[in-house]
Amino acid sequence: AAPGGRRRLPLLVKDVAGLVPGAYLGRGRGNAFLNDLCEADSLVHVVDASGRSDREGVDQGAVSASASGDKSAPGTDPLDEVSWVRREIHLWIFCNIRAKWDSVRKRARMATTHLAREALADRLFTLFTGYRASRQLAMQVYEAAGFSLPGMAEVVFGFGEYDLHLLVASFLRARFPIVVALNKIDLPEAGPRVERTKEVLGSACVAVSARSEWWLYDNQRKGHLTYTEGGGAESVVLAAGGPAAVKDQWEKVRPVLEAYGRTGVLEVLSAAVGRRRPLYVCPVADLGSLEPLQKPSGSKVAAAGPPLATMLLLRPLSTVEEAFAALKHEEMLRGDFVRAEVLTDFATKATRVLKRDDTLAKESEAHEAIVLKVLTNKKAK
Repeated sequence: AAPGGRRRLPLLVKDVAGLVPGAYLGRGRGNAFLNDLCEADSLVHVVDASGRSDREGVDQGAVSASASGDKSAPGTDPLDEVSWVRREIHLWIFCNIRAKWDSVRKRARMATTHLAREALADRLFTLFTGYRASRQLAMQVYEAAGFSLPGMAEVVFGFGEYDLHLLVASFLRARFPIVVALNKIDLPEAGPRVERTKEVLGSACVAVSARSEWWLYDNQRKGHLTYTEGGGAESVVLAAGGPAAVKDQWEKVRPVLEAYGRTGVLEVLSAAVGRRRPLYVCPVADLGSLEPLQKPSGSKVAAAGPPLATMLLLRPLSTVEEAFAALKHEEMLRGDFVRAEVLTDFATKATRVLKRDDTLAKESEAHEAIVLKVLTNKKAK
């Protein structure tokens, strides 16, 4: 558990570097970079909030702390950085889909029977599933963009370039949600730029000092201090008799935590997870006591944890089958699937039986955990 009653769950964070303007046309690493993004469920765009780095990521040194938005002012504007990166990702997908759009229009023109209309839907949604998106997500995006599934043939046949841009933009918001990490808030130039960027992006950006977080982590590891990750200046306690250099550096780090409340690293990762709207699934061995499923602990019998102690993060629109596969992967279940039950009312302990291809999303309101029991033909060791 994390401070404030929050729960910590494992994440895989991958650094994907090398994006430059024109990547969608093949510049730099080009499509190799953009294809790497498909491995992600959510993106954190790390931006130099101090304005010192240019578009190639090269530090240009100290610059003016202007927050006026004047393009002639020294230093780069974080909003410009955010804009061109999002444009690159949008154009990458847009150009790929537009190159194949004639095949969609052809099916739309021929969609005079039920089978032909199904073929049209398959072709259209397959254009998006190549980015590791489910067909269900592609369908939701299509409707969220304001297009109707009934009468798809007429709608799609009449698509113009604007409509295609709209569809791609809606897909990007759902499939690749982006949180901006306004890094280097420990530099004096960052303050005004952070304020201006937050006015525009709101909760889609988080002020971050990665250098401060690393310094705190490294010195805690060395025993020079204790620090609650994600905490503020009050959570830092220097070890008695520690090196003088640590005390001196802490006086430089302290103002960052006092000004912003935290380093922002844990916060930006949490925000990235939240924007993907994952499913929070609590697997249990018993729906009455809410005893959690747990990983086996060697030859010893693991003591039962507190109720709902185990939680999995699953992608939106995940099915019971996918939850079952995740539990088997974590060695919490063995054997073949028999059935699943979900808790529908905590007060009465009412349950409902689910099939393996049922979608879990409808079992939960936003940010509510799904309590799930999966029965198999073998007991876990």
